[in-house]
Amino acid sequence: MTLAAPPELHDERASRLRELSPQLVVVVGASGAGKDAVIQAWVQGFAAAQRPHVARRVITRARHPSEDHEPVSVGAFQQLLTAGRLAFHWTAHGLHYGVRWE
Repeated sequence: MTLAAPPELHDERASRLRELSPQLVVVVGASGAGKDAVIQAWVQGFAAAQRPHVARRVITRARHPSEDHEPVSVGAFQQLLTAGRLAFHWTAHGLHYGVRWE
């Protein structure tokens, strides 16, 4: 996984995002290990108004019913990376994964 430096953001939305997101929790593990189930159970333990935001991943893979991700082409992924739009990214199993700053 590669952490990226945040892009220079000067708009109100970015300031609010930083204010609301003082912590980042990253859950990693092998495919099929149950990461999504653990995350879902953890999130449900919070009161509705205090539930943490679960980031939607950007993946260079076609849409699949078992996973809620943003499918993109390799070229589109590279554009996001070059433009500094990904908070972090990694490569596994021949695919590119990332999480947008937004």
